[in-house]
Amino acid sequence: MPKSGSTYFSAAFSQYSGFRAVFLVVGFGRREQEPDLSRLIEHKKDNYVAQLHLRHSTMTQMIIQAFGLTPVVLTRNLADIAVSLRDYIRKEAETPLAYFTERHRQMDDAGLEEAVVHLAMPWYLNFYAGWKNDGCNPLFIDYEDMTRDTAGAMMRVYERAGFAADPAEVAAALQRAANIGETRFNVGTSGRGKNMSPPAAAALLKLLAFYPEFHDDPLFVKTRKTLEGKN
Repeated sequence: MPKSGSTYFSAAFSQYSGFRAVFLVVGFGRREQEPDLSRLIEHKKDNYVAQLHLRHSTMTQMIIQAFGLTPVVLTRNLADIAVSLRDYIRKEAETPLAYFTERHRQMDDAGLEEAVVHLAMPWYLNFYAGWKNDGCNPLFIDYEDMTRDTAGAMMRVYERAGFAADPAEVAAALQRAANIGETRFNVGTSGRGKNMSPPAAAALLKLLAFYPEFHDDPLFVKTRKTLEGKN
C-alpha cells in the first residue's frame, strides 16, 4: 500500500550484503506500477528487492510464479493512510491512485480528506481484497509491526523466501540504511486517522461496509476502531 512504509522497508533490504534495490517499472507518476517483463528478465538471476504499489491480477500472479518472486504485502490502518495521503497530495498530485489536480491540492484539510476517501480509497480496497483473495499466498506485514520491529519483519520475509539470513547482518543492514538516511519517515506515526474530518470518516466507514466478508479482518477492525465516533 502506498504510505505504508514501503520505501523504508525496501531500503533496509537493499543494504543486506548481496541484495540490491531494482526498479521493475519503466515509469511512475500517474502510471500504474505494473512490472516490466524486460526488467524481470534482466534481474532474474539477482537477489533483489523491488518496491511496487501493485494491485493483484491474474497476470501478476503468473509473473510471481514464473520468476520465483516472494510477494510481501505491506498494509496500514486505512484511516491513517487517508490522512497521510492528504499531506502527500499537497506536495505531489500525480499518483495512479486517482486523478488529483492542483485544485484538489488547494482544498482545506476536511475537503481534501473527503476527496481522498472517495477517489483514492477504492484503489486501496481493490488492492487489499485482491491480495487477500489471490492464490499466491503473499506474506502480509502490518505497518505498526514493521516499524516496531523492522529486523524481525525482515527475518520473516527472508524465511518466507527460503533465504538463510544472518540476524547480525540484518541488524548491520538496518544500521547502514540509517546511516544514509533511508530509514526516515515523512511522519511515521500511527493514529493520525483519529483526527480525520467527520464526513471523510463516515465515507470511509461506508466503503468498508461494502466488504462484509472482511468485517472481522484485523485491518478493517483497526480502521473502524480509529474512526469510532467520527461519523
